[in-house]
This record gives sequence, structure tokens and C-alpha cells, in this order.
Amino acid sequence: MLGTVKLTAKDLPWWQKDGEQWPVDSATSEKLFRFRWGESHTHEDNYRGLQTIFRYICAKGAEFSPASAKALRAISDEELLDRVQTKYQDLQKALWAAKLLLSSRITTTTEASENQGTLRDAKLSKGVRQSRQQGKCEVREQKFAALSDDSEFKTDAFKTALIPQLMSEDDDETNEEGHLTRRYISCPWVWASEQRNQFIAAVDAQQDPHPPKHYTIRVRGKTLDVTILEIQKVEHHARRWMVSQEWLAQPENQKYDDPEETISVQKRVKIQKKEVAARRRVKLVDKGNTKPGKGKKKAGSKKDKGKARAIDVDEEPTQPKNTVPAQPVASTSIANQMVDNSVDSDFED
Repeated sequence: MLGTVKLTAKDLPWWQKDGEQWPVDSATSEKLFRFRWGESHTHEDNYRGLQTIFRYICAKGAEFSPASAKALRAISDEELLDRVQTKYQDLQKALWAAKLLLSSRITTTTEASENQGTLRDAKLSKGVRQSRQQGKCEVREQKFAALSDDSEFKTDAFKTALIPQLMSEDDDETNEEGHLTRRYISCPWVWASEQRNQFIAAVDAQQDPHPPKHYTIRVRGKTLDVTILEIQKVEHHARRWMVSQEWLAQPENQKYDDPEETISVQKRVKIQKKEVAARRRVKLVDKGNTKPGKGKKKAGSKKDKGKARAIDVDEEPTQPKNTVPAQPVASTSIANQMVDNSVDSDFED
């Protein structure tokens, strides 16, 4: 069906370029199958081809491979279709590993030309979303390297934002009839700071030093109201400057703050409470009045009984010992963080 006897990365045929004649089977004169390997299995062209292969296996699989007849009778249609799609994804991964598959590219559009479109009911799989995030990150890394040396964004600190897991997710765009438009809808994070968004916009505006023959256009969609993803590797965590302080200040989001910063804040609050309590307890003890109040022991020793005790009500309480000063935050995550000393930062908390 593909016109090849091997399914190795170097032998896989590619989708025809514009203007090229479509290949046909010399024996049957039927068109051969081609896939857009740079797209997911949900792409309209790929989906149509995989459905045809699925139906062919159901109809001719046992005849073509008698040894598989029993398995084909036992397997459900849903499981068989899933295996066909998985096989496509495995071949796609082989092309990535062989560096024969280029990432889908990013192009910018003006606000006037943006069209959010309508999403179809079927949701993209986790693997497809991660693949698109990886492709987007690779392109932005290339564009970042192409920034001029005098650009305010050409620093190692800004580069820490170029992590695949921190790229916004892309969904397929469909028209009113529900057909794919071959464009992606890029939905930004609600927790992203203005500084982080400005950096991404500057990188996207940079000309791609290694442009592909075909771009996948991405249009801006609605902001996703999602929380910060949990990432195991510390070096991949979102830094504090990437996160909106207004979003982080909300009570339900404070659990995503850096533990070191959270502890620092808790200690400052504890000290402030002690100061307030100390001021409330301060009283002038009149001569002969040795009863400090309900539930309290007598003020002063027997030796000083009857003597007035002078206390300055404006006196600041002694700073508690072993107080840990507030530390700058290295990253933002639920997990315990480590300060990354290997990267110089140009940002202030």
C-alpha cells in the first residue's frame, strides 16, 4: 500500500510535494498511500489513510496473513484501530530518532487575522500534545540563538523558559463544518507572567534561521485556566519570574510557590505576631501592684517586691535567634526546590 517492502526510517515514503505527480501501483494502477509524518495521526490526511488501512486489515488481513486469522477474529475493532494508530506513531518516532523528521514550525499572525475556530469533540492524546510542545520548543531555541547579541532577551536567564513542558498546548482548528483547517490553536497559560510573555513574543517574531518548506500556522486561542504542571527534574521547573505574581498571590495558588519562599514568609508572619503579642503584654506596673493579670505569675522577685518596674512601651522586641532571612526563589513547583547556582539570573523577585 505504501509501495515499499521495508518500514525502516530511511525507506518510508513521504507525502508528495506540491506539483508532483501522485505515485501509483504499477500492478493495480491504484494510488499508493502517503502520510504527513510531521503531523499527528489525527491530521485529516493521516486519519483518512489510517482508516483505510484499518478497513483493509478487517477485510483482507486473514487472507493476506493466514497466521493472523485467529487473532483478527478475537480482537475488537477499537483495539485494532488503536494498534494501527500506535504503529503510525512508532514509525513517526523512528523518523525523529533518525533526524529525518523536522519539527513543525511556528509562524506569527496579526490580531486581525487570528481566528480561534471551533475545536472538534475528540481530544488529542497526551503523546500528540507533547510532540507538538517539543516541536515548538525546538523552533524557539533556534530563533533564540538567532537573536542579536544586544537584545535584552539574549541571556541565559531568559533561556530557562525554553523547556518543552513549559510550552503552551496546541489544538487542531476546525471550520464550521468540522473539517480541519490545518492550523493549530495555541492556548497560553493563565499563570504566565507578562515578562515571560514578552520574551516568547520576541522570540516568535525572530526570523527562523532554518526555515522549512512548509509552516504550520498557529493562531492565538483563549487563555487556559490551568495550574502549573508538576515536573520532576528541578532544572525544568518554572522560575519565579515566569509566573504572574498576581496569580501566585491567590490563596488557592500559594501551594505552588517555592517551599523556601513559603517558609520565609511563614517565619516573617510568626515574628510579626510575636511583636504584636509583646506589645499587648507590656504594662506599667505601679508601685505596690504586683498582680500582672489573670493567669499570670507575679511580676518580679520577692526582693524587688513593692518597687515600680519601668518599661518602655515603644521598645522593639528582641530579634529572635536563628532567624533565617528570606531567600530568592529559584523555581516554582509543588515539589521541593533546589537553588540552581549554575545559571546566572538577571531577574529580581
